[in-house]
Parts: sequence; C-alpha cells; structure tokens
Amino acid sequence: MQLETVAGSGSVASGTGAAPTVGSSSPQSNSLPPATTRKATAVVSSREDHLALGNPSGATSNPASPTNYLLLKPQFAIGYNANRGIPTWVSWHLNRAWMGSAPRQDDFRPDPALPREFYAVTPRSYSGSGFDKGHNCPSADRTTDLDDNSATFLMTNMIPQAPNNNQRTWSSLEEWGRTQVNRGQEIYVIMGSYGKGGTGPKALLPPWITAR
Repeated sequence: MQLETVAGSGSVASGTGAAPTVGSSSPQSNSLPPATTRKATAVVSSREDHLALGNPSGATSNPASPTNYLLLKPQFAIGYNANRGIPTWVSWHLNRAWMGSAPRQDDFRPDPALPREFYAVTPRSYSGSGFDKGHNCPSADRTTDLDDNSATFLMTNMIPQAPNNNQRTWSSLEEWGRTQVNRGQEIYVIMGSYGKGGTGPKALLPPWITAR
C-alpha cells in the first residue's frame, strides 16, 4: 500500500486491488478484508465501508460533542467541527462501483442531518471571502447516480480553499486518484485540513471560521 500526503491537506492510500489486512486479529466491522484474490475481487466490484482505515478523531454521533461530531452517509463519513463550520476530516472509498455518468449537480446547500442546535453553513456564507467552496470528497468521485453526486454538495463536505489550490493542486491530486481507479485499482482517502488563515484573493477566511 502506498501513502501519498499533500501539504498536510490529507492522504490518499492506494492499493493494487488487494486490500491490506489491519492487525493480526480477526477483522472487525471497520477492518479491511484479508488480502486474498477472492476478497479483492469482491471489494473492487462493490461499495466499501468508508471508515475502513479507522475513525481518525474518534468522532461520535453525540450532539454534546459539537467539535468532533460523526456524520455517516452512504457516500462518505465526516468528522465535523460545528464550532468552525467545517469538517475536520472526510473519509471515503473509491473504486469503479462509485464511478458512472451522473452529471455534476452544483446544488450547494446546508446539511439537514446536522443537529438543530449546530451552526449550519450555507453557500452564502462564502460570499465575498475570495475562497472557493472546496469539496473534501470530490463531485467526480461520486457519479454513479444523481443522489450520490448531490451528496457531495452538502456544506458539511466543504472547506474554504484558495482558488489556486482547489482548482489546480488539489484538483490534480483528485484526478490522479481517479486515474488509478480507471486502471483497476481502488483507493481509500482521508482528507483533512488544519490551521487558520490562507492566501485567497482577499487573504482572509470567511468570517465564521475565525469568529466561532
């Protein structure tokens, strides 16, 4: 298994079809299957657990933990920081079963799955910031059907990204991952962000990021 890390923004683990074994004990619900030909074939032809590499921050679905809240969706898993209005991490699996011909939906919207007491970021929250609404799990990684693609436009899957990073550097890494999948591999991704500030056209993060 290779591990590619890009400037602290996240990591991409890629395999050659045979998924690695986690630990020496019997696989648990969030473990990868044994690295056998039969298992590898099953993984490549099916949609897999998005937390196969583990829960990076130990996030839970308890609203009493707003800075480490777990959102489990069919398309990806999120460790969400409601105080900052951004995910701490997003984890997902990508193989050919996730790739089809569904068009990009561009339906950015608040996530209705957030607890009512949480601050809900909207597309308007980014207005005038100079930053892109940057996907964690990319739209192009979820093209099997319209619902899958639409899920990637939930605001809980977004972080403010400088346009040059979002549209060039990060986009190139995403495309590289899809190229490996088209070659018959599969990848597991944990994408995260850290720190404050940035270098967008206005050199300031959206106000809710620093104010909350």
